Amino acid sequence: MSTVSIDVSGGRLKAIDHGDGPPIVLLHAGVADLRAWDDMVPFLVEAGYRTVRYDARAFGGSTTEDVDFSPRADLIAVLDALGIGRAALVGNSLGGMLALDTAIESPERVVAVVG
Repeated sequence: MSTVSIDVSGGRLKAIDHGDGPPIVLLHAGVADLRAWDDMVPFLVEAGYRTVRYDARAFGGSTTEDVDFSPRADLIAVLDALGIGRAALVGNSLGGMLALDTAIESPERVVAVVG
């Protein structure tokens, strides 16, 4: 497991990267942070997946300034910072919307969506 800080325009995102294998990115709801996935991560890692989760701007350990930003651009920045070309996206509520938006606007970065 590694915890990383990823600089994005007008903010910094906290991400946690677990395991090896095909990457899955877990996207939290608008009333949560990356801890919402704590119980799921061990099962995914044990099943052989690289499991990434991060706090969206102004949630948990992430920060933001008063600037316009794109949640999709932030997700792509996380993928880029961790060297992930394509990933499966799993999201609930706001995270599910982000997963769908990313699949539509950046399909070359998405293997699958679960929402």
